[in-house]
Amino acid sequence: MISIQKLFFIIMTTLAVTACHKENVREDEYLIFGHFYGFCSGEMCIETFQIKDQMLFEDTKDQYRSLTEFNFIGLPQSKYELVKNITDQIPANLWNEENEKVFGCPDCYDQGGYLIQLHRNGMTKSWILDKNPKDVPDYLNGFMDNIDEAIKLIPEKSENVLDIG
Repeated sequence: MISIQKLFFIIMTTLAVTACHKENVREDEYLIFGHFYGFCSGEMCIETFQIKDQMLFEDTKDQYRSLTEFNFIGLPQSKYELVKNITDQIPANLWNEENEKVFGCPDCYDQGGYLIQLHRNGMTKSWILDKNPKDVPDYLNGFMDNIDEAIKLIPEKSENVLDIG
């Protein structure tokens, strides 16, 4: 028969191990998100960000609708804190969608579009979404709102850019 002390030790050890496991984020995972407008001028027309290793990065290339041409620079931790929860709001169904799928007709009539890229378990998937909620599956609408809000929370150009080499 197991003593109460041994049972208590087993339960506490199990709780400690599982609690720590929840906090771990794999180093190779990231989320890239942004928006683009083709018939537009100014800094806010193309905004692309990456969340990786509990940091926020901004793309300086600002390539229209690009899924591969990025040059990320680190932003202050305070900006990461503003948008870090967006990684928890990614719809589970999105990962099951075809890679490089285009939802709707992004920016076809100057409404703009969203760029989403996920990297997990050694695999990268990307999607382009129409900004018109009627032209994408319903399960994406809340996430699109979250992307919009996250981009608005990050001030235009940071004076405190981190040089991470």
